[in-house]
Amino acid sequence: MNQNEREIITAVVNEQYFGILATATEKYPHLSIITYAITKDLQMILFSTPADTRKFQNIKKKPEVSFFIDNNTNKSENIFNATGIIINGTAEVLDKEGNKDLLNIYCAKVSELSSFVNDSKNRLIGIRIKKLEIISNFQQVTAVEL
Repeated sequence: MNQNEREIITAVVNEQYFGILATATEKYPHLSIITYAITKDLQMILFSTPADTRKFQNIKKKPEVSFFIDNNTNKSENIFNATGIIINGTAEVLDKEGNKDLLNIYCAKVSELSSFVNDSKNRLIGIRIKKLEIISNFQQVTAVEL
């Protein structure tokens, strides 16, 4: 990953609070809007979810996931200015007690959800990033080497 790619990815993922998570089901992908944080080294996406959700059950069966973040403003003048980041990786349930540093990264970005993530019914999930793509200028795709 070169410095320009790092700056683009960091800017988009740090200024946005929501992304779209795609998990696998038997037949079709399952999409969920989630809040997230990313580690400074851009190696892991963090989010929290209750253990009884469809996304959690899907991750337990098939941990390979995709995640999409963009800075789209939903205005026509943004068509050629929006940047999207596609992330592919492997999701895993993280032990909250053993991963306080990762839990703190998530809570620092999404402080409104601190009680949510710390609830015993909810799990902290980490997506280990395997592949990144930057989409810019409406259709320019750049594969980023990790």
